[in-house]
Amino acid sequence: MRKMIIYLLCLLVAPLSLSFIRRQDSLFVSNAAQTNERDNQAKRNFPVADINEPDSDDSAKGRAKNEKRQRFNAWHMVSPEPQPWVAERVVSSEGYNDLPALPVEQSDMILIATVTSSEAHVSGNRMAVFSEFNIVVESVLKTSDDIKEGSLLTVTRIGGYVKYPNGQQILSRVNGINMPQVGSRYLFFLGAKRKPDLIILTGYELASQGVLALDFGWQYLALDGISEAEIQKRARDLLTKVNVRKN
Repeated sequence: MRKMIIYLLCLLVAPLSLSFIRRQDSLFVSNAAQTNERDNQAKRNFPVADINEPDSDDSAKGRAKNEKRQRFNAWHMVSPEPQPWVAERVVSSEGYNDLPALPVEQSDMILIATVTSSEAHVSGNRMAVFSEFNIVVESVLKTSDDIKEGSLLTVTRIGGYVKYPNGQQILSRVNGINMPQVGSRYLFFLGAKRKPDLIILTGYELASQGVLALDFGWQYLALDGISEAEIQKRARDLLTKVNVRKN
């Protein structure tokens, strides 16, 4: 009789176990698909530079552009000769993912802004690529300069696609470090120590369904989905603590 009961229980539990496994598999496939789509979307936000980008003219603006390209010569992430099987070149993210999720103390500026346009450029020695984003400031949480609502700024980040004469495009980027999307609003954390460049340290897209981390470090992704009001509150609370400590 006891054996019969155990046998019947096994018959009952087995379908439930299989159902649970199928459910787990379904969730895994769904999460993997969502992750893959987010990664693909992130790659679509990288602008494209021409490997044979000419030097700018000798005007003040042209000289400033050439000088900026020279400042990125130390990076070595672009191949002068593309290999047909290479679609992407990824360098270490050491230094980027050492930041906290909300790097208020490490930032010279913290802004809410909308991205209006983007473009990429190769460095002066054509060994690196960087991207520029024009933004319109909506509000300022922290600044080291005379930045206010309505200010127009250009912010910069290492990485971008490089287009070669044969039409091939290769993405060169820092692992897990992405580019903002044109037309979207962000909470930006910016570094201004490499004057006159404003460098994106990290950021969060302020989407209607909740914030989305710009970068794929675990500390940033942990904030995915919280509200715009909540992430602003956390940033302002941290700013208050930093200011109190300094004073």
